[in-house]
Amino acid sequence: MSEISLITRADDLGSSRAANLAIHAAITSGSFIRNVECMAPAPMMEDAAQLLSGVRGIDLGLHITLTAEWNGIRWYPVDARTEKTSLTLEDGSFPKSIDWFVANPPQIEDVLREINAQLDELTRLHIGVDHISSHMFPEMAIPGLAEAVSAWANQKGLLDHLRYYRIPEEPLVPKSTMDVASGVEAWETWFRSLRAGQYSSIMHPAQFSREMLACNTEGLPRDVVGRARDVENQLLRSGRLEELCAELGIRTIRYRDAIPQENALELSRFMGKLMI
Repeated sequence: MSEISLITRADDLGSSRAANLAIHAAITSGSFIRNVECMAPAPMMEDAAQLLSGVRGIDLGLHITLTAEWNGIRWYPVDARTEKTSLTLEDGSFPKSIDWFVANPPQIEDVLREINAQLDELTRLHIGVDHISSHMFPEMAIPGLAEAVSAWANQKGLLDHLRYYRIPEEPLVPKSTMDVASGVEAWETWFRSLRAGQYSSIMHPAQFSREMLACNTEGLPRDVVGRARDVENQLLRSGRLEELCAELGIRTIRYRDAIPQENALELSRFMGKLMI
């Protein structure tokens, strides 16, 4: 492969109105983002479905969600069963971190039942997905999950994101910044570091608003997450990423146009690098 190809993703559609508006703007007024990941358990998924109506040329993914990391908002399983399962805390919500699953290994059957319910929910909302991805990479913490979910995806005719990362040489995507100028500089530096081949990038754009203050966690000022995600929103709306891609010969692609990598299910060597 003589060119640089970049699988460009915007994650967490449905997590908030702020995320929905930013992602919708990115895919309707820009060309950098080619894949959008949908969170079926999240509270604004129906709003997202309305915004997606009529949008073409974007691949949509089921963003498998088994954690609810924020202090100010909790997410619950889509699975209609009312009793507590091995996936949930005592209050019925998802745990905040995949570390919880290390200490409390869930039943693989519970995971598969829940992700099937999440896919059914997106289907109910007339969202047609062609691939799967995962929120916070629970594959790192649950032995056998990567293989089980990959087999499930194959049965459903869905592409599995884990088969498209470069291992172990996948570069880090740019770290979050708190201003657009620094963001442009970080992305340009990262772009210029890429050799010929296929890579992945993951963004979490959202418009800053009071709603985003609920996206907070221990050890961070309450507005940091919202402001960092708004920088990504502004970067995507600026057109600068498209300009850099054109200048450097980087082609942004959908999962359907990507090439699977031979050793992409070897999680332990690279998953930590991709946690953002």
